[in-house]
Amino acid sequence: MRPLVTLMAELPVAEQRQYTTYLIAILTPAFDRAQADGLIRPDVRPADLAWIMKMLITATDVDALTGATAGVAGGDPHEAIDRIIDVILDGLFSPPQARTSGTTR
Repeated sequence: MRPLVTLMAELPVAEQRQYTTYLIAILTPAFDRAQADGLIRPDVRPADLAWIMKMLITATDVDALTGATAGVAGGDPHEAIDRIIDVILDGLFSPPQARTSGTTR
């Protein structure tokens, strides 16, 4: 996914919008099937993919990652980026089946 995000960031804004709309339209049937199978949260919409892509563009901008941020995030900027992509795509919370029954929020 990272090469696609990088490519999209290099396009002019009007083309980013055009291709994002096209990409969402292409992905919607598979997205809907995955949602029906319970693989994607029921409250997520295909249009949310545009926001996720924007977050990934920002999160993977190594040039904008300051030394202080990299230090807090784990030292190596590339490792920090890989980790934050997992957090963005997987979410902050563990799946319900992984939580212990005695844990409260």
